Amino acid sequence: MIARKTVHDVVMGYLIENLQPKEDIHLYSTLKDDLGLDSLDQTEMIMHLEQELDIVIDDDQMLDKTANVEELINLIKRRYHID
Repeated sequence: MIARKTVHDVVMGYLIENLQPKEDIHLYSTLKDDLGLDSLDQTEMIMHLEQELDIVIDDDQMLDKTANVEELINLIKRRYHID
């Protein structure tokens, strides 16, 4: 039996593998300032999350309402009713 990935695992896994940040990524790391996500990075991340979590994300809605990793995870969990 394969364990289902959590939203936390998918988001953190993507950020760690694709951004290669200078510092550790924490829940309170800001997407733009701490992790340096530009608009292309954000679009690629959204596409990855949609594929991995089998959801459709409105780019503007998600990015406008999230400043850090924890807010992103919580928004996805609430809006799409995922654990």
